[in-house]
Amino acid sequence: MFVLVSMPGLARSADPTFVGILAMAIDDEGADFLGLTGETREKLTALVNKREQQVTQLILQIKDLPNAEKQAKLAPFVKESEQLGMALLTLTQRERLNQLRVLRMGMASLAEPEVASIIGLDAEQREKVLGLITQRNEQMSRGGEVQRQITRRSFERQLRSLLTDEQLGKWEKISGQGAGQTASTTERRETEASDASAASAEDAESVSTDADDRDADDREADD
Repeated sequence: MFVLVSMPGLARSADPTFVGILAMAIDDEGADFLGLTGETREKLTALVNKREQQVTQLILQIKDLPNAEKQAKLAPFVKESEQLGMALLTLTQRERLNQLRVLRMGMASLAEPEVASIIGLDAEQREKVLGLITQRNEQMSRGGEVQRQITRRSFERQLRSLLTDEQLGKWEKISGQGAGQTASTTERRETEASDASAASAEDAESVSTDADDRDADDREADD
């Protein structure tokens, strides 16, 4: 069931079900990420509000259809909404909006053919990605919000581990993170190994110091 609620004077989140990627553009984080001016954000917000009002009749027509059919009926409307919104943005802002979409999807974006192609996933990797996404979706349908957050983080790590350093770098680029903001797989492993070595060395030094202290105490006792 679709519900649209509009209360004058109160800010509300846009529904991507009806306006697609534009929903990300008008929230505070999205507007900052895109570098929107106040005027452009107002125009986008007005467009989103208008489109969400225009979709009311369509919602009534499809409300009893299965979810898959609802999405198919809504797809042309969503596409048109996105096109109208993109026309208000600069080329750079459009690119940033697509980056934000990938970033918010996280590693689940690997399941998209375009993303998989850009970062160079091979057939085996694509199959593993789809398998993990299927498992994740099944587990996300169970438990409360805390459990879903744990599941989301777990599968994010598993999906990330499928990528090579080069592929991870490409994903970071198309998600707008840029080089250097996220440690590469090799860097993380080297850091973990370094930390482990440092901890072992510290433990060994501590044991050695304790032994020296005991020897000194024994000598003092003998004297």
